[in-house]
Amino acid sequence: MDYIIEVTKDEKHRKKIEDALKKNNGYCPCQLKIKDKTSPDGYSQDTKCICKSFVELEEGWCHCGLYKKHIINRNEE
Repeated sequence: MDYIIEVTKDEKHRKKIEDALKKNNGYCPCQLKIKDKTSPDGYSQDTKCICKSFVELEEGWCHCGLYKKHIINRNEE
């Protein structure tokens, strides 16, 4: 399956989320950071942008509405 990821066209929203990501060391500002003692910075990489739930999402928007995934080719397997 092939897909593309697009960034929101809403410039105000994009700027707000990008600023929040910078303040949050790249972690999704729309999800709770999960502590993980094995991670270098002490938090689970699952909520680092682009987060695990978005990567695993077949199609749709991320939690923050910054990225949208579109399927462009549904190969029959």
